[in-house]
Amino acid sequence: MDISVEHLREHRERPSVLKTELASIRSHDRCALVFVLEGWDDAKAYEVWIRRATPGLRWEALVAKGKKKSLAFREMLERDTTGLRECTYFIVDNDYDGLAGAANGLDLYILPAYSIENLLTHPEVLGSLLTTEFRLIGDLKSKTRVINLYRKAVADFSTCVRPACETLHASKRKSAGNVTIDDRHLKEIQVNLEAVVTLDPKALSLLVQTQQTLEQHALEAARDFFDSADPGLWTRGKFIMWFFKEWCSKLMADRGSPTPIVFSNTLAECSFSGEWSAIGSLAARSPLPLGLEEFIRQAAKICSASCGKTSSQLLTGNS
Repeated sequence: MDISVEHLREHRERPSVLKTELASIRSHDRCALVFVLEGWDDAKAYEVWIRRATPGLRWEALVAKGKKKSLAFREMLERDTTGLRECTYFIVDNDYDGLAGAANGLDLYILPAYSIENLLTHPEVLGSLLTTEFRLIGDLKSKTRVINLYRKAVADFSTCVRPACETLHASKRKSAGNVTIDDRHLKEIQVNLEAVVTLDPKALSLLVQTQQTLEQHALEAARDFFDSADPGLWTRGKFIMWFFKEWCSKLMADRGSPTPIVFSNTLAECSFSGEWSAIGSLAARSPLPLGLEEFIRQAAKICSASCGKTSSQLLTGNS
């Protein structure tokens, strides 16, 4: 990702903007539970996930526009003496760098996956889509077959982009200057229902590039990581989302084909609804991120105690 003067200015100024926004929230409700999220897509997913995990919980969101800005704001609040830090919690992606040099704490939740897209493309999401979008009803054998085929396709796709992900992983662990990610090179991967293959390895190698040569020990650490990692959870989220939409489009074409490969019968009138791939829709179908419910409930409990409220008052909105 190229770094411009405007990007650096935004990085410096954003925490101050967030502090002003938080102060505005606190002026109306000193005890408001606030979650600072990386971006707007995260806000859409966590709004659904938090509502599922803790129905009735009152909370507000702040959008940091990036992990570094979120953690910089967290560091700023640690120096604040006005009480803004109370009831303020942070949720970030893993991104291969976890804490990214920040101190761990009860106010910080790190997604146990590369990013939200890895949960939004989980096999459970496909299982739900098979019912509502593909109208596969009462045929558990076919549903199991499709989901198993998807799992294999995810593994094949992850193999195709593994060198790019290893480069990203290594660059997070050791500075390599600017890192350029060009998603257009994903088109060098041919996605079919039963096979995912690289068409032009040389062109695909341009998917992720670093300004400086990566150190060998950083690359070896990346290889060790991916040797044991779940490909669905740890392939870069934007890559896996691109693949998910491609594969599902092929699956829908097969659903309406007079000679289907995967389905046992044709359903020509079947087609995607307009919001099938919207983040909120996918989040409603996905498993909850591991540990999120416990983090949210603990945050509510600590916030309630610091404000002299009970947890039930914060959950129900009673004053």
